[in-house]
Amino acid sequence: MSTTTAADPRLPSGTTAAAVTPRHWWSPPPPPSGPATITTKRAYLEVLVVFGVFFGAGIASAAFALGGHNTDLSAFGWSDAIPDAIQQVATTVLCILVPVLLVRRRGLKAGDLGLAKPGTVRPSQGIRMAAWGVLALVAGGAVTTALAAGNNYPMAHSIAYLTASLFHGAQAGFIEEIVVLAFVVVTLEQARRPRPEIITVALLLRVSYHIYYGWGAVGIFLWAAAFLWLFFRFRTIIPLIVVHSTWDVMVFLANEWAGVGGLLVLGIFALFVTAFVLWLVDRSNRKVVTPIGAGPPGWYPDPAGSGGLRWFDGWTWTPFLHPPAAPPWAPQASAPAPRGQPPPVR
Repeated sequence: MSTTTAADPRLPSGTTAAAVTPRHWWSPPPPPSGPATITTKRAYLEVLVVFGVFFGAGIASAAFALGGHNTDLSAFGWSDAIPDAIQQVATTVLCILVPVLLVRRRGLKAGDLGLAKPGTVRPSQGIRMAAWGVLALVAGGAVTTALAAGNNYPMAHSIAYLTASLFHGAQAGFIEEIVVLAFVVVTLEQARRPRPEIITVALLLRVSYHIYYGWGAVGIFLWAAAFLWLFFRFRTIIPLIVVHSTWDVMVFLANEWAGVGGLLVLGIFALFVTAFVLWLVDRSNRKVVTPIGAGPPGWYPDPAGSGGLRWFDGWTWTPFLHPPAAPPWAPQASAPAPRGQPPPVR
């Protein structure tokens, strides 16, 4: 991959190839450039209000649990589980609709939130993302287990509570990855906030409702950082939603039946092997294909016909777009002619 610093005539004035082309496979595309399309005040207002609506109760509950005031689950029955499951389904629907509608008001689409249409993301890419996500969850879970020191929610051995827990686990992948990851990142990017600031805000919000783990929240911080990197790198959250929801559901089941834990280990091993094989195949294919379609990341003419340059991440087109630079001979707006005099002849 080129590392030249010479000016590229295809790029906007003052931009060099080294400034926009990542040197390594782990380097995410640069953040969007140009003027902010929303104010910082509006961006933070939307982020905090949406986060508070979906996670305010979770933060309060986590704080009580951290203080040792856990809910008595011994009497949890079907009269609690069924309404709770219905509420989780409704919340899942809302956590999709609300962010999508808000970004559409700002001129974006669901795809900008990482909710890409089928076929936009290559299956091999999605599987490799899933493998990275599972690896992050395994490592983060190990840290959480080592540091939590029992500061977590108690498990109740009742079918009713287990059923409600499964709905909570399935919902977690949707609500966390859409609201706390994609919506936070995309909204603050529209306000052109620095990427370190975006990462800090996203991680603090993610950890805030996991404080019932005590120091075990450090593990949450680790896998959440990995999920952030995956979103910056590939700009999709669908594999992350699948991994997160499946992981939570399987962990709940494994706490009840040890055999499920064995199936989880086998599934993780199969995922890693599949991801590695697909990586080898894609690496081999890259040597015989053209840059557009499966080639190296870079800036290429926008296939949408805007006349600018769009970032290709090696697998799919991203929302990052450099608009076409105005030609040096473009006419300049002239000052209005003094009153009583005709405009200058061109």
